[in-house]
Amino acid sequence: MWIDGPDELRLDRQAEYSLATNLLINDPSKVEIIIQSSPSDKDTIRKVDDNKFVLHANAKNKLGKLVLVATYNEIEKATKTVEIIPLW
Repeated sequence: MWIDGPDELRLDRQAEYSLATNLLINDPSKVEIIIQSSPSDKDTIRKVDDNKFVLHANAKNKLGKLVLVATYNEIEKATKTVEIIPLW
């Protein structure tokens, strides 16, 4: 199980992430991705589909790395580090 999506995200931009797995996901409503740690409390993530999420990076010049954690059925777990980089 892993989180599919870009490794970098520019300030004040958004990208789509999804949970990818070789396992059969019987109940997609039990897929969850959260921001575990972040350089800013302004970074947000929202669910747009059963296993698809949109991450929006902050616009407050808080560069650094954030960690996404995905779980399925509160058992399976995957993490991904995303680096927040400057606009230019």
